[in-house]
Parts: sequence; structure tokens; C-alpha cells
Amino acid sequence: MQPELKAAIDVGRLLLITPFENNVKRVTAETAEQGNRFIIEISDDIVIGYASKGGTLDSMITDIKNKKIVRIKE
Repeated sequence: MQPELKAAIDVGRLLLITPFENNVKRVTAETAEQGNRFIIEISDDIVIGYASKGGTLDSMITDIKNKKIVRIKE
């Protein structure tokens, strides 16, 4: 882990959350979708920096009715 990330974690300024075991080392389309779904499920409000129209993330958040969703860039 990069020293600046570790330092932020150590002082409580950064929290890393993942649904994956330590043996998952690469981001694939499948793991990205699983990770996004996990974060959406545990979040109260969702801020999306960018989701391409018709893309996987756009499709995931289109069906969400019970959470506040803010899109920064359409």
C-alpha cells in the first residue's frame, strides 16, 4: 500500500471498503460491477462522478428508487 494511503488510514481520514478477499488482485468488468453494487447497497446517498449513458453503472443506478443519487457529470 502506498505510504500516503496508509498514513491516511492510520489517522482515520480514509476507509477502504471492499467485498473481495485478499486474493482478488485485478479489476475486471465483473469485479468492478460487483464492487459498485456492494457500495450502492451499503450507501445512503450516492455521488456519481461520471457514468456513460447506457453503461453498466448507469443501468445500475437508473433502477434505484430509495436513495439520493447525485450525478456530477452527465
